[in-house]
Amino acid sequence: MRAGLKYVLASPVLGSTLLMMTIIGMLTFEFQVSLPLLARFAYQGDAGSYAFLSASLGAGAVIGGLFIAGRRRVSPDQLVKGALLFGAAVLIASVMPNLWLGAAALVLTGFCSIAFTSMANSVLQLESTPQMRGRVMAFWTIAVMGSSTLGGPVVGWVGQTFGSHWALALGGLAAVAAACLGAVGLRQSQAKLPAAELAAGPAELNIGRETRR
Repeated sequence: MRAGLKYVLASPVLGSTLLMMTIIGMLTFEFQVSLPLLARFAYQGDAGSYAFLSASLGAGAVIGGLFIAGRRRVSPDQLVKGALLFGAAVLIASVMPNLWLGAAALVLTGFCSIAFTSMANSVLQLESTPQMRGRVMAFWTIAVMGSSTLGGPVVGWVGQTFGSHWALALGGLAAVAAACLGAVGLRQSQAKLPAAELAAGPAELNIGRETRR
């Protein structure tokens, strides 16, 4: 675990991707907390309303999964844009005044959520060496599943204190903040690349390119 953590921290792309996923997993992917609050208190609905919102989110995720499966290339830059779009979609859903508009916005949210998750997973695996890929993906599992344990009570408290719309809006703001942090990490990795290329000889660069292919 120490070797894996040291490896992740040495790579701006891997570190920023895991940081984005931790923030988003902790506060944005808390739909099991925010959607029941939204259905009951914002839309004055019942269990059927919550099921409708959840189904809309799932429908968007299916469409997003099919869209991402057809893409040939995924880059860290696209990942940052995906996190930003995900945050924007959640913020749009958080201000919808009624159930039908909220469900429509959640279709877009579901699309962006699975798109971001798939791209983040791909970036981590493509940027990791075969020797470290298992340890990197172990950290990915912690970021996705472990962080929600910490974020659930926070989102619930925000919904109880400030209103159900804010429980969802918190996730949108967190995703936007994660995108900003990811952009900083990406800029750092791009700044290091020219120096690394100058230090490496032509043979080393060719070997590196062939390995990444």
